[in-house]
Amino acid sequence: MAIVNDLDVKEIELNQLSSEYFMHSSAWAEVKKQTGWQSYAFKQEAFPDLESHFLIQIHKIPVLGFFAYVADGLLPARDWFFSHKPTEDVFQENAVEKKVRNSIQDATRVLVVAYDILRRRYESKIFSMRWDLPWILEKKLGETKEFSAQEFYTKLGLTPDFLLQKYTATYRDCTQAPASVLLRLAERVEQNELKEHSLEDMLASFKQKTRYNIRIAQKHGVFVRAYVSMQDFYDLLQETSKRNSIETHSLAYFLELQRIISTRENMDLVIYGAYFEEKLIACIVVLFSDIGSCKKAVYMYGASEAHYRQYMPAYLLQWQAMSDALEKGCQSYDLFGMAVYADPEDRMFGLYKFKTGFANTIMVRPCAVELGPKSISLRIRRTLFVLSDKVRRWYFLILKKKLARMKKRKKVKS
Repeated sequence: MAIVNDLDVKEIELNQLSSEYFMHSSAWAEVKKQTGWQSYAFKQEAFPDLESHFLIQIHKIPVLGFFAYVADGLLPARDWFFSHKPTEDVFQENAVEKKVRNSIQDATRVLVVAYDILRRRYESKIFSMRWDLPWILEKKLGETKEFSAQEFYTKLGLTPDFLLQKYTATYRDCTQAPASVLLRLAERVEQNELKEHSLEDMLASFKQKTRYNIRIAQKHGVFVRAYVSMQDFYDLLQETSKRNSIETHSLAYFLELQRIISTRENMDLVIYGAYFEEKLIACIVVLFSDIGSCKKAVYMYGASEAHYRQYMPAYLLQWQAMSDALEKGCQSYDLFGMAVYADPEDRMFGLYKFKTGFANTIMVRPCAVELGPKSISLRIRRTLFVLSDKVRRWYFLILKKKLARMKKRKKVKS
């Protein structure tokens, strides 16, 4: 078992970050600063198979103290997405799963040392640090196997005991979306060689219904323009937010996001707009990045007018963005958050149907791990924080939407 100490994990300046993952970039640190998060950059030299640079963010919770978070955990240095195909059983004993096990253990040891460093800086007032499982798993579309956190860790031979004895570890739901759909725009043919897909190959890989809806949009004369103004996107987003009873960031937040990314030579934030008879009816925001060894595209936000939904603008927008990603040499297109399974009762079921039409592999994040000191005082604070977070999620994800639906029904009856 490798021993990790402060010599292997060092704090560095934010502008020294060189991770290929956007949520471990200096740009993301600047974006999160708007919402009260303080970011710290680290470099680890203990495990070459893991990203050498990573970001830990800390947020002050009134009365309770400080909460630390590592988005997506400490990820692998090489793009896992291209290193294997989906397996029938993610728990099968083979070299791939052994590598997963070792990676999770190694990443945890590194994060524990970084946590120690920050706790000393904050005089032990950080009551908890949470990170999403530092590896994603592929599952086939339609596969119904549950990926519970406890089962995952147990079958890989991992329990909280592998952490340092001075801390306690608890399994939590992922802070990020539980699953996303990633579209391969290239395939690995040799160890260091990728073969790009053609536009025809990509279109043929979509579900028949998705190809049909793209043609429907084109048939109705819907067309797409790139680099729509942030104000126009935000106006549509406000309408979408009100319709779906969801919270959104302020216009100032989105303008700052756009400004920060515009200062990076290796990033480009593109706002695509779908138009019908010169009227803007839908928008998507896509981040193109060329960080490290991998070019990627990520669908970040979307907005639309409900009245024009039958013209299928969302499908045409994604098709245009994916076509541009292919042209730019991106290796993958991430459609981001959605439900893990096709459950009509799930609040993300609509997104599941829409996004899985473009690709047949779902990337599942099984869980998050929350690490905290054994101090009784800090454990009480950690418990209060978890309870308040559950109440907040219940209000915004369930109660608020139910109240909005009741208000709409009452308005219709009157």
